[in-house]
Amino acid sequence: MGVRLLWKSPATAILADGFMQSGSSADGVYSRVRAWSGLEAGVDRKMRFAQRRHYRAVLLRDGMEVDWGRKTQAYVTPLAHDETCVVMISRDPFINFEEALGEFPRLSSSLRNGEFGSVRRGAMTATCRLERAYRGNVVLVGDASGSVDAITAKVFG
Repeated sequence: MGVRLLWKSPATAILADGFMQSGSSADGVYSRVRAWSGLEAGVDRKMRFAQRRHYRAVLLRDGMEVDWGRKTQAYVTPLAHDETCVVMISRDPFINFEEALGEFPRLSSSLRNGEFGSVRRGAMTATCRLERAYRGNVVLVGDASGSVDAITAKVFG
């Protein structure tokens, strides 16, 4: 089909018959190529904020549990060595872990005397959905063409 992939070669400008390249930065969820090609206008971006903590407790042996609260989702996953990972995720960037955990009385009660197996960690996850991923001779692939929610693995795009 005449497609040539150039790994680790980010575009610095789009031209009528190709593109310019140099540097070492990546193009992905916040794609410059998507913006330059006019495909950014159709992006529906949603931000979620996740916090996780490991507990030295066994709440599940296998599988994963997802619970929905008023403002938060809770993900509970067993880990090796009799530990459990608990993730709180919300669109509210200011909710703290303990406040979020309070939305889940049964889970909160199970962890009341649990010893921490790690420090609390947090991350922001961006999901986006595009109206289209191509225009003219530009085709977006990977994260530039839509992204996967890092927590739920739901595909957008």
